[in-house]
Order: sequence, then structure tokens, then C-alpha cells
Amino acid sequence: PEIYNWPGTAWFYLIAAIGKILEICGLALTAPRVIWLARFTNTLLSTGTLWLTYQIGVRFYSRFVGCIGAALLALAMLHATNESRFALIDIPATFCVTLLLWLCAKDQATSFRRAIWLGVLVGIGFAVKYTTVFAGLSIVAFFFIHRTEGWGRTLLKLATVLGVGAISFTLICPYWLIDLFSPEWNKFFDALFYEVSHYRRGHLGLFATGEVTWANRLTYLWTLLRWGMGWPLALLAFIGILIGMIERRDGDNILLAFVLPYLLFIALHKLKFARHLLLVYPALTVFAAASIRSVRKGRKGNISRFLAFPSRFTSSCLLALFLGGVGVYSLIYTAAFAGVLTTPPTPIETAEWIASN
Repeated sequence: PEIYNWPGTAWFYLIAAIGKILEICGLALTAPRVIWLARFTNTLLSTGTLWLTYQIGVRFYSRFVGCIGAALLALAMLHATNESRFALIDIPATFCVTLLLWLCAKDQATSFRRAIWLGVLVGIGFAVKYTTVFAGLSIVAFFFIHRTEGWGRTLLKLATVLGVGAISFTLICPYWLIDLFSPEWNKFFDALFYEVSHYRRGHLGLFATGEVTWANRLTYLWTLLRWGMGWPLALLAFIGILIGMIERRDGDNILLAFVLPYLLFIALHKLKFARHLLLVYPALTVFAAASIRSVRKGRKGNISRFLAFPSRFTSSCLLALFLGGVGVYSLIYTAAFAGVLTTPPTPIETAEWIASN
């Protein structure tokens, strides 16, 4: 590879491997076909992410949460239209993170075998996009919450995850090691520090430090989510996070261990695009669905009891109406963006009009 900014290596190799198989089968690969192949692969990965989101909701909460969480993710504009159809690394990175969370949700076994598999996923995810490393905090929460042995063995399992992850990353992306010892070839760390400077100073240095206050950096998360999934779903996701912080179930703690530090990381940097939050979209839609479940059940001893309605039938009807409103708005919002994407670009329309007139 010639690009190491994200680094993206694992995804590059995946597309290259699929392309090589197709070539063996007789398909001649041209540049447009490679791009189409990458876009098609991302569409499959985004579809797989929906299934993993459903499984996370089922394992951590209930089948209701799994179904609603996956449905909301399918309606989220950024996931459904923009990123899933582009040849970019955000969808593969989101798939890796969601697969890792699913492995934490699958059961409560904290064996060394589980640690090895988690380490492999950490290494692959890191070789797709560096920021997937924040999902590793969910692994730490998983082993601490379901600890059945002494602290020594628990820490040894976490060290196994770290070691296997480092080995997996090095096997897929050995260029950091080459760069470390080579006096001439320095592409890897040059690209890495280039991206770090963008996060710190702003894209291409266009933003001066004094122009963006810390308060604006934090509140801009709302803007990113509002544009990425529509304000009703974004609001419901924030409510779900708040309820999760109050109820603190095992599933809440494992998801929050990843979501909260990642949101803080994105907020504190000046370079922020809506797609940077795509990694947490599956977790956010699960939180959104879990908030509906908590309010509907009105669990004793937590905030959802105070939000519950006197009549269970009345609460179910009102919540169904509210959830339907969120779903309809998200569908219309996503369809509107999809309609824009199917419109020919203005420069092309202008050139055609000039040519014909």
C-alpha cells in the first residue's frame, strides 16, 4: 500500500484478495471494477453490521431491543446511504467494532480462548482504522464484570488480548516495524503523524486554535449526530446513554466503556466529520432501543420508573407512537439524502446544457 493514514491495510488486502479470486475465475479487473468491488463489499459488511447489532441487543437486553436497534441502524442516514455505498474504511471499521462487541455479548465466558479471539479482532480492527482501539475498553469492562478468577489471571487474559492484537496487527501491517528500523523508508509514521496533526489543528490547518472553544467542541457532537442520523434518533440515543449510565446493567457498562471515551475523544479534537461517529452508531441505536424498553417496563428503582406512564396500555401506545415517529422521520430523512445522491452533479448538468445549447 501507498497510504497508511488510517492505516486501512486490512481492508486493502481484503479487496485485493477478493479481486484476485475473481481474476482467477476469469473476470478482468479494471480500476472502475475494483472501486465497484470495494463498494459492494462495504454494502455486505454494513448489512452484516445490522445482524450483529441485533445480536448485541438480544444478548445484552432483549429481542425487542435487538430488533428495534437493528431497524434504527438500518434507517440511520449515514449508515444507510453515504458510507455503506462508498469505498471507504469507515464501514469495515464499524463492522470490526460491532463484531468485537458481539463477541463480548455472546456469553459470559472469560476464557483464554475468548481472549485470543478478541485479540485477533483488535489487531484486525486496528489495521483497518486506528480509532477502533477504543472498543478495547469494552474488552476490559467485559473481563472485569464477568471475572470468575483472581485478579492475576484476569490481568493475564487482558495481556493476552493485547499481545495477540499486537501480533495480528503486525502480521497484517508490518510497515510500522519496517519504518521503525529503516533509515530511509518512513511512510508509515509520516502518514500517522500527518493524521494526528489534522485531529489536533484542524483539517489542513484551516482552523486556528482560538476559533473553536472547548465548549463548542463538545456541543458539536450533537451537530454531527443530528446530521448523521436525524435529530429524533440522535436525541433518543442520548437519552439511552443517560438511562444506561443510571441503570448500569452489565450490557450498559460494556457499551459505555467504549462509547463515552470515544465520544470524548472525537469531541476534544478540532477535526470532526459526521462519519467519525459511525463507529458508535450500532451501540447508539442499541441504547436508543434500550431506552424505549426501560421506559415501557418502568423498572423499579431507576429513572425509567419516573418516566413510566400510569397505564401500561397507555404507555405502550404512546411509546409505539413515539418510536413510529422516530422511524418515519429517519426514513424520510434518509430517503431525502438518497434522492440527492441519485441526482446528477450540477457541473455535469451544466456542461450538458451548454453542449446542447
